[in-house]
Amino acid sequence: MRSLAVRMIQSQYDRFVSYANRYELTYHDAIKKLLDSAGE
Repeated sequence: MRSLAVRMIQSQYDRFVSYANRYELTYHDAIKKLLDSAGE
């Protein structure tokens, strides 16, 4: 397994955490869902 550290400005981080919490996702699953929805 590899690690990925992504730096975000505070407002982007807050939006990401809100998104993950809204869908009750782990951060890993939230990133996967966002990538899937972007067609990546």
